[in-house]
Amino acid sequence: MHLSENEGIEGNVFVVTGGAGFVGAALCLELIGRGAREVRSLDLRVSSPCSLLFKAAGVISIQGDVSLKKDVEKALRGANCVFHLASYGMSGKEMLQVGRVDEVNICGTCNVLDACHEFGVRRLVYVSTYNVVFGGKEIVNGNEALPYFPLDDHVDSYGRTKSVAEQLVLKSNGRPSKYVSIPSLEGHTPFCGAQHDAWQSQSRAVVNLRLTR
Repeated sequence: MHLSENEGIEGNVFVVTGGAGFVGAALCLELIGRGAREVRSLDLRVSSPCSLLFKAAGVISIQGDVSLKKDVEKALRGANCVFHLASYGMSGKEMLQVGRVDEVNICGTCNVLDACHEFGVRRLVYVSTYNVVFGGKEIVNGNEALPYFPLDDHVDSYGRTKSVAEQLVLKSNGRPSKYVSIPSLEGHTPFCGAQHDAWQSQSRAVVNLRLTR
């Protein structure tokens, strides 16, 4: 079946958790550019380098914490599709805050799933990490059939919690919604990059998973 570039996007309402981050911001702007009726960014940050671009484009910024159910419900009510990018503990001092890593990556994902079920959001795209299958050994010609790296063998909380969260998302697929998980788009940059070719291309790849049926 051939899909037009904007099919499943035009006229629909989208929520991007972690929308003030670099990839999340590029994704929000890409959705607006493809004709989304409304795009909401849910993020802890009050402002970001993309705040002015969001305002100009019409992206709705909602300050909130995915680990708080009420914040997630506020953002997801009335949405048609959710892109769940929010996470914590990938690098730096965040890695040492094990409790907070669990709150955001596991409890936050549970809150997103619960809100999707409660409000009838039929489409969820979860951004995961290669760490769910990678344990230090080279992977050749890997695909979705690779087994998960054992939870007890993860060297940090980030990989462990992202693995738990991904499995929760995939187990919820088909109830009666379509939920998918994709590998991470991990990286850092000091500026907002809707114009940055590499990251813009990756945001387009995520948008193309809009799951029209």
